[in-house]
Amino acid sequence: MEDVVDTVRFVSTQMKKELDGLLSLVTHKREIKIVQPVLHWAQSEAFIVLQVKFAHRFDSPGCLDVKHENIKIKPWSIFLSAYCVQAHQPMLFKLNFTLYREILPEVSYWKFESVGRLFMNLTKILPDIWPNILQNPEEVPKSQIQVWWDMKKYYPNDMDKFSQLLEEEEEKRAEEKRSKRRERKKRRQERDQDIPVENGKIEEPPSPTSESTPSEPPSPPPSETQPTPIETQTHPGEAQSPPADEESSSVEAQQTTQEEPRTEL
Repeated sequence: MEDVVDTVRFVSTQMKKELDGLLSLVTHKREIKIVQPVLHWAQSEAFIVLQVKFAHRFDSPGCLDVKHENIKIKPWSIFLSAYCVQAHQPMLFKLNFTLYREILPEVSYWKFESVGRLFMNLTKILPDIWPNILQNPEEVPKSQIQVWWDMKKYYPNDMDKFSQLLEEEEEKRAEEKRSKRRERKKRRQERDQDIPVENGKIEEPPSPTSESTPSEPPSPPPSETQPTPIETQTHPGEAQSPPADEESSSVEAQQTTQEEPRTEL
C-alpha cells in the first residue's frame, strides 16, 4: 500500500511541475526563441559523424525533452528542427547547411542519444578526407561548430590525416596573408618613391597648368676701377690748346689790366 502511495505522490508531483510550466507559458506569453544548436564532427575516409547538442553553447546543458523533430538527410545538405522547453522558455532548434561534398542518404542514419544529444552517421560517396564539413563556412558560426577530436580513438589514422590537412590549410591561409601584406608594402613604397621629399616634408608636384618663368640673369657688380682719361691727339701743324684752367686765368688777367685807371702826371 505504501508503494502505491509513493508512486501516486511522485506522479502527481511530476504532473504539477508540467502544469506549472504550462501555466507559466500561458501567463507570460513568451515567444518561441529560435536557436542554432552546437555541433561536433569528425570523419574517416568512409564516413562523417556528427553529434548535435540541443543547446546554444557547448558548456550549456542540452534540452532533454525534445519534441516534433524534423530531420532530413539529403545528398548535399542537412536539415534539422526540433522543439523544446527549457527553464520555461520555448525554443525551436534549427540547423541547415550545405555539405562540402556529396553523401549517400540511403545508407546514412541518425538517432537520439542521452542528455539532449543527437548522433548522425553520413556515408561518403568517394573515400576521401574532407578539409571541412561545410561548403559555405558562413552557414554555421565558428562558435557553434567544433572538431570532434575524441573520435580519434576510433579513427586514429584518418584523424591524423585530417589533422595534417588542417595544418596545411592553415599554413596556406597564413602564406596568403603574408603575401598580401608584402604586396601592400611594395605598393606603398612605390607610391612614396614617386613623391619627392625635402627636409622631412613632402613636396607636391608642380601643377601642369602653371608655367615656369625664366629667371633673369644677375646684373654685374659695379666696377671699382677709375675711368681712363681720353687723351687728345694733336695733328702736326695744329696748335695745342691750353688746358681749361690756364685759359680762364689768362682771360681774367687781361680783363684786370684793361680796367685799371691810368695815373695822370
